Amino acid sequence: MTRLKGKVAKLIGADVDEAVLENPVVDEAVTLRIGASYPFEAGSIDLITSWATLEHIANAEETAREIERILKPGGWFCAWTPNKWGYVGMGARLIPNALHQKLLGFFAPKRDEVDTFRLPTA
Repeated sequence: MTRLKGKVAKLIGADVDEAVLENPVVDEAVTLRIGASYPFEAGSIDLITSWATLEHIANAEETAREIERILKPGGWFCAWTPNKWGYVGMGARLIPNALHQKLLGFFAPKRDEVDTFRLPTA
């Protein structure tokens, strides 16, 4: 993953998980609320990056509107998502979500619970 801290004027980490508040590689951390506007002024952000998160977003249209709202004119939105037809993407679609946690425990028994993505309760 690209490290931008120190290469940009200000690096803001934003996430729905409060764990972002302890992220050591950002200058500022912000917790987002699902269904609420992002806490940034319109046209105030030069670059937004997203790494393996878009596939978890249930409200894609709302998210796209907020990204468009906060980006400066000429700003960039750069995102990476898993390949839909890769092994992980196909496996995730074939196995019901309710079984993902159990299977993760079987295949990676020493993996910390905090490593597993979970949507917070709104």
